[in-house]
Amino acid sequence: MSIPEGYRLVSTDISRAREVLHVTGFAFGFTPHAQDAGFIDATYPWDAGRGIEVVDATRGTPGSLSAAHASFRFRMAVPGQRSLAVAGLTWVGVHPGHRRRGLLRAMIDDHFARSLQRGESVSVLYAAEAEIYQRFGYGLAAREAIAELGRGTKAA
Repeated sequence: MSIPEGYRLVSTDISRAREVLHVTGFAFGFTPHAQDAGFIDATYPWDAGRGIEVVDATRGTPGSLSAAHASFRFRMAVPGQRSLAVAGLTWVGVHPGHRRRGLLRAMIDDHFARSLQRGESVSVLYAAEAEIYQRFGYGLAAREAIAELGRGTKAA
């Protein structure tokens, strides 16, 4: 795995929530109001959060995050009444000031390597722009999904 010069991969924990939110906000086109920013604390999988940090001042402010991603761990049903351990890639974003430098490639490589180490042989994601991820081996699994849940249904 190759990390572009001037950057390094780091694990992110909840202490970096505002930085992760800042970077991914650019990717998803949102800026939450200050009173709503805490939603990331409860929704981001901090045990599997990763980022790319600037280490060279010519690339930006040393120590600041330039990109972030995380992974949800779950099981996916497959034919034969079996299931597989799966890595759900999520919250992928590169700050606009750091794009076109290979940071997304480095994050995807990191995600795949860490997923395989955990025994997750499949990586899935719901992509807003699916074309971006085709070069990494992702493909269209479904055009849409519909579920009807009764009142009081609880997620397992």
